[in-house]
Amino acid sequence: MRQSTNIIYMGTPDFSVPALQNLAVQDDFNVSLVVTQPDRPRGRGKKLAPSPVKTAALNMGIDVFQPEDINTEEASEKLLSLNPDFFVVEFKFDRNDRELASRYIQTIPIRISKSSKYCNGLRFLSGN
Repeated sequence: MRQSTNIIYMGTPDFSVPALQNLAVQDDFNVSLVVTQPDRPRGRGKKLAPSPVKTAALNMGIDVFQPEDINTEEASEKLLSLNPDFFVVEFKFDRNDRELASRYIQTIPIRISKSSKYCNGLRFLSGN
């Protein structure tokens, strides 16, 4: 029996939910953790609300990690302790994140573009 690929999924907005859902149902993949931004005040009442990715992950029974700062040593240790094979990353890396990303085995960025010419990876992950 082949072992499934251990994935940590990193994302926040609603457009990254279909990719997470598609990965989660694949027999060859195990989404062991979702990393998303902390709950933020939203709407008129400014009540704390989870990100769309957090809501989807919890509905699928996937653990969620919400660090205030992904660039801390504690966050890095937590992620690497899960021995991921891949990180699927929805959000944009800035210069400081490159050091953190360089520690990972593989990172698969999801880039969003209005042109379908540049969306093949997202289409594959979202099942469209």
